[in-house]
Amino acid sequence: MRLVSKNNPILYTVCKRSFTIDKKQIDKMFDLMYRRGGLGLAAPQVGIDAALFVTSWGEVFINPKVEHQGGSIILGEGCLSLPGLNVEKERFEHVRVNGKGYEGWSARVIQHEIDHLNGILIDEPEVAPEARALLRQLKRNKTPFAYCVSPQNELRISLGGQEFFFPWSNEMESNR
Repeated sequence: MRLVSKNNPILYTVCKRSFTIDKKQIDKMFDLMYRRGGLGLAAPQVGIDAALFVTSWGEVFINPKVEHQGGSIILGEGCLSLPGLNVEKERFEHVRVNGKGYEGWSARVIQHEIDHLNGILIDEPEVAPEARALLRQLKRNKTPFAYCVSPQNELRISLGGQEFFFPWSNEMESNR
């Protein structure tokens, strides 16, 4: 089992909630995560279209549903799919998922892996769905573009002499 490349479309896809997976595949996911020093590993990272992830503390999450979240903290965060990248990311300090509460690093890992299940990577800005769709299309097509957040709190995407503006907010993540 291997990690898929950053250009693999499965990393940008919302995973299937109905799927079949055998225990051997899950065991291989744990093995790969531990060998790479990860804290979590989601199925799409290894090319499996399934809403499932494993964690370094030994839990397997299938079709995770966040029922409650609270507090927030900004910390650096890495990703096995984006080696060497560390991004300052705002996350909830505590979450309740499938009836169980998590705090601190475990809550952070769970949110990161749920992002993977929704086709979101840490190197993407927290933007409105329309802007995210445009950014993904540009990445898939390998179209040269640039983006930044303007002083007016808009995401500005520059593409071939044209500029596109979308609302942007640090709270976007909590509204997904």
